[in-house]
Amino acid sequence: MIVGRAVRLRWAAAAAYSILLVFLALLPPSLIPGATDVPDWAAHAVAYGIQTALLYGAMAPSIGRRRALAAGFAGAVIFGAATEAMQLLHPARSVEIED
Repeated sequence: MIVGRAVRLRWAAAAAYSILLVFLALLPPSLIPGATDVPDWAAHAVAYGIQTALLYGAMAPSIGRRRALAAGFAGAVIFGAATEAMQLLHPARSVEIED
């Protein structure tokens, strides 16, 4: 089952990237190289755009392209809100609605 293996790899990539995002969201900004060089909103747009694309790629074979795009976008938005909420518990980070 080559298709099954490819889908599993896509889900693994999406999961690994999501773990990376959580790690970066909880890391103090001073420890992230170049974190102050890019506007916060732009960094978030790129980061969650990539997550949307990875989720889309994982879901598209099973639910279709249009539904996968909507679900991938919704998943990235919910994930972004959850990581922002996690920052409430971390004293080195701040929560901003613009993120």
